[in-house]
Amino acid sequence: ATTTISPTVVNEFLFGIAHHPVTVLPADPSALTRATTGINLPTLYPAYADWIPRVSFNGSRIQNAPSFDTGGGEWTPFNTYNSTFEFTDSLTKVLNKHMFKAGAFIHRNRKNQAAYAKTSGHYDFGDNSADPYDTGFGFANAAIGTFYSFTDANQYVTGQYRYTNAEFYLQDTWKIKPSLTVNYGVRAYYIQPYYDKGMNTSNFLPNVYDPKQAVRLYWPTYDATGTKVGIDRATGQTVPSTLIGLIVPNSGNLTDGLLQAGKGISPYLMKSSFLWAPRFGLAWDLGGKHNLVFRTGGGIYYDRYQGNDIFNMIVNPPTIYQSVVYNDLATNLNKATQYLSPFGLNGIDYNGNIPTVMNYSAGIQAKLPSAVRLDVAYVGSIMRHLMQTVNLAAVPYGGYFLPQNQDPTKVKSNPTAILGSNAYSASFLSPYQGYSSINEEEFGATTNYNSMQVKVDRWFGKGLFLASAFTWSKCMGTAFGDGDSFRIDNLTRYANYAPCSYNIPLNLTFNYVYQIPGASHWGALNNVATRAVFDGWQLSGLTIFRNGTPYTVGFSIPGYGNQQLTGSDQGARVVIVGNPLQGASSSDPYNRINPAPFRPPQVGSIGTESGKNYMAGPGVNEWQMAVQRNIRITERAKLQLRVEGVRNVFNHTQFSGVNSTVNFTSISNATITNPAYNPTTGALNKSGFGTINGVRSPRVLQIVAKFTF
Repeated sequence: ATTTISPTVVNEFLFGIAHHPVTVLPADPSALTRATTGINLPTLYPAYADWIPRVSFNGSRIQNAPSFDTGGGEWTPFNTYNSTFEFTDSLTKVLNKHMFKAGAFIHRNRKNQAAYAKTSGHYDFGDNSADPYDTGFGFANAAIGTFYSFTDANQYVTGQYRYTNAEFYLQDTWKIKPSLTVNYGVRAYYIQPYYDKGMNTSNFLPNVYDPKQAVRLYWPTYDATGTKVGIDRATGQTVPSTLIGLIVPNSGNLTDGLLQAGKGISPYLMKSSFLWAPRFGLAWDLGGKHNLVFRTGGGIYYDRYQGNDIFNMIVNPPTIYQSVVYNDLATNLNKATQYLSPFGLNGIDYNGNIPTVMNYSAGIQAKLPSAVRLDVAYVGSIMRHLMQTVNLAAVPYGGYFLPQNQDPTKVKSNPTAILGSNAYSASFLSPYQGYSSINEEEFGATTNYNSMQVKVDRWFGKGLFLASAFTWSKCMGTAFGDGDSFRIDNLTRYANYAPCSYNIPLNLTFNYVYQIPGASHWGALNNVATRAVFDGWQLSGLTIFRNGTPYTVGFSIPGYGNQQLTGSDQGARVVIVGNPLQGASSSDPYNRINPAPFRPPQVGSIGTESGKNYMAGPGVNEWQMAVQRNIRITERAKLQLRVEGVRNVFNHTQFSGVNSTVNFTSISNATITNPAYNPTTGALNKSGFGTINGVRSPRVLQIVAKFTF
């Protein structure tokens, strides 16, 4: 609603409501119950609505095996709704050369969503050599009832997530003189963190974790007879080997380091505060004739993080215990005697922060002859407090190499194994005993963008309209997607600062409409017949030329993974000793990367041998065109004929990807085993390193005839 309070005061008010429900269920929920199917596989906890567990069989022997579930996927039933309420009010006052505006924007969100927990259980019957009952084949394992893993959650929970955004602003547009206008103001934000109204979420705080209260695990060892068993190192109690790595019952605090919302921690699970965002803009008509204008401006903007970062925290203990049992028989599952496995947690940095963008620009707009307008500008931005994920429970670099971290049972069975292969599993070496992973969302990622942007437009005149835009830019950062993984040490910026995964340095686009001169302009050939055939045709199109997006070369070494290279679950990077593009050709689909400079990383790597995103994929050369004619039959009837090249009208081959994984012979032999060309015979390997592995769409044409009356 708009209200004119006085000739110089106007108020605008807006209120809106939106509601979006989603439910994912089997078509007939009762058809998949134990009672209906007769399937009565044991579970640790009562299944939701008596549904049968999900089962899968793949392992290492079966490819693309069927997986049976309740018809909606792993997390069925999935129920959610999202309701928003928005209120906006803006008051405008004109006073002399000033136009003042003040207002408020209130956004309230309510979202109920089922937790991502396996409340009906999940059996994985795939083969696994660690299973003492393993038959070597998934279907056979299912027949005798032995599984590689069984996962089950203790209860079905629906989170009641809420937040309020409150923004208030005050600004002034000051027309200092006819050729100069300044706009300035400030916006105040209160971005309330997402929280669960039911207080079922919990957060992990490292400073709250007490090693003295940590649970104990059953470690692998041999008993006096040479049989592999698990042992509680504190008491000496031994258990069957199937319990190795599980938590010793009643040995510690299962929620050590965890604080549930509203119990020793804010319901928001993090801090919150008001934020201030100043803005400034200027427009200056340099000559006073409206044909040369300078514009500049800048401001700070805030945006909340996505809700999944909080939704994931409802599956943390103590609300949900999602237990995993390995290498056992289904008949042995019994809640009363069940042992828990170390939990994987989701957390968020308690200090909190809000993703922040600082935008700024400066440019010149000029009116040129022949109805042409030129716009040249510098446009930049700095982004701070972007989301990143760090595994607080990761094994430190070199941890798998240490003598005290070697599993005696692995050493005995394979004494000559590659260093790192015989180490205890990650749960034993976690700095937070009892947790297999602690994926904490933090606010430390950064990105920056700098560009020159040029636009040339020609208003429609003499049968031609043309609009073109050229951007020369560079985007650099430490993370390029919400929640990208970060390093576990303090070398994130050194190792990860690189071109953004969506960085496109050069980008040229132009679109056009051209009225093709018809027979009316043909002099002596201008007659009824030629006009009927050649008049009224129009050509239009869109053309795009741009660079490809960046990528990083990966590698493979037989027998070596992260454990054997970095001594951690963190990755190594390939060594580069020359120019990867020297001798490569953008026109040869089988010679996109020079393989000569690449070497395998060595044992003790910390993943800093090379950078990220130092290669660029194939570019784009895209032409989309249409030719059409409108034929008027009567005053009300009209026929339109149109031929459209909706994709790649010239059918130019458009490559889309490169085989970028180099396979080395061994850790000490850099000979590449997957070259594009055999070095001895010259034979081509079309899927070799540095070859093209995909193409974009070929030409797509469509012919349209439309009659309107």
